[in-house]
Amino acid sequence: MQAINRIQKFDNSGNYLTQWGSSGQGPTQFFLPNGLAVDASGNTYVTGFGPILKKFTGNGSYLTQWNITGAGNGMATDPNGNVYVASYSNNHIQKFSSNGELLTQWGSTGNGNGQFSNPTGVAVDESGNIYVVDQSNNRIQKFKPAPLGAPLDVIASAGPGRASISFKPPLADGGSKILSYTVTSTPDNITASGASSPIIITGLTDGTTYSFNVYATNASGAGPVSVSSNSVTTTGPYSVTAFISRGNGTISSPNPLVVASGGTSTFTVNPSSDYSLSTTVNGTCPAGTWNGNSYTTGTIIGDCTVGFLFNPALNITISGRGSVLLSTGGSCTANCSQYLNVDSLVTLTPLATNGFMFGSWSGACSGSPCILSMTEPKNVTASFGCAVKTMYINLLPSPQPYCGGAGDICTIVPDQGSICLPSSFESININCPKLISIGGGCDDPSVTTPPPGGTTTINGSLTISDGTVNVNGIEIR
Repeated sequence: MQAINRIQKFDNSGNYLTQWGSSGQGPTQFFLPNGLAVDASGNTYVTGFGPILKKFTGNGSYLTQWNITGAGNGMATDPNGNVYVASYSNNHIQKFSSNGELLTQWGSTGNGNGQFSNPTGVAVDESGNIYVVDQSNNRIQKFKPAPLGAPLDVIASAGPGRASISFKPPLADGGSKILSYTVTSTPDNITASGASSPIIITGLTDGTTYSFNVYATNASGAGPVSVSSNSVTTTGPYSVTAFISRGNGTISSPNPLVVASGGTSTFTVNPSSDYSLSTTVNGTCPAGTWNGNSYTTGTIIGDCTVGFLFNPALNITISGRGSVLLSTGGSCTANCSQYLNVDSLVTLTPLATNGFMFGSWSGACSGSPCILSMTEPKNVTASFGCAVKTMYINLLPSPQPYCGGAGDICTIVPDQGSICLPSSFESININCPKLISIGGGCDDPSVTTPPPGGTTTINGSLTISDGTVNVNGIEIR
């Protein structure tokens, strides 16, 4: 209803169903609507006194709009959903896709064939023939649909063993709905078909350069072939190279490996003596997983590398009584070995057992503190000895200068059992000739035997590792 600026919908018996529209310029408003068409999906197209075409659902919900040239005085749709608009003031016919893309137009002012003077109506039959009401020329013109054309703007993008081909429909459908499109590769003539763009073509050879053509098919048969697409190279196969990044070990798998795009690679590696296998992996391949000493990469999408690391051993020897603390964690209370991250720094701290003291480092450490860079296996010895202590022994003579037999032995041993304990004072009563043995758990005790009779002075000394025991100026009468 032109003057009321609305669209009314009725069933095929003329019963009222719904309506939409009002006067204005909003999405669901009109200004003197005078052109109406409905496509096979029930969508409704409306033109008015202005250069706008609006598209609605069958129930009046707004979908989209686009510009036309001049006022559209008549409209029609074809089996493919294309929209034809008769332009009253511009004397031509415009053809749009269902989404508003201008496909073609024809006509000019005049009375010759293909010319118009105020066209007011257009219709399309099942064969795609187009009929135009040429008002001021008082005639109807019939046009045969243009032959089925070739698809346009063919663009290819490659993947692993496949390619995606996008394109636009032909400008002319030959008056019949396009049923399918077919893509053909060059080289290899591999084909794939689909109802619309894009079409995925598979079975291509990895690492090969291809171009593609597309043609459309309608009820009359196949149309012309499109211009070739851009050239693309399918991805893969790829080379995966393994290497020893740090440390010392071997790669027992074939190397490099050739892998199809989307596949994975597995390498088996073994550490050399005094090394352990690190789970850290570097290189450019996607991260993977370990299964024992076999490593499987992530999905391969290009040439890449895998770097394996091996951790060196730190071998610690304990000489004497003590332990060694590692800054990386843990300690050694006896000879031990630990595998540390390659290139890491570790500080060793000696801890002496009570009564002993740390002496020195040897091997990979020569000074203190002991700081090692674990670029390779290292051997270190920590030496501990008795702490320097002094024990005083007082020999007390008895009023009875002699007793017992000359073979009696008197052994002087500290009460605490070891000369390596803190300083102490020991007393022993000497009242007869004795063989005096001074000991206490340390090496090389000195022995002094007093002669019988007379005045005897005993100066005894016990030399031990890192310590002394002094027996000073004792007279026995």
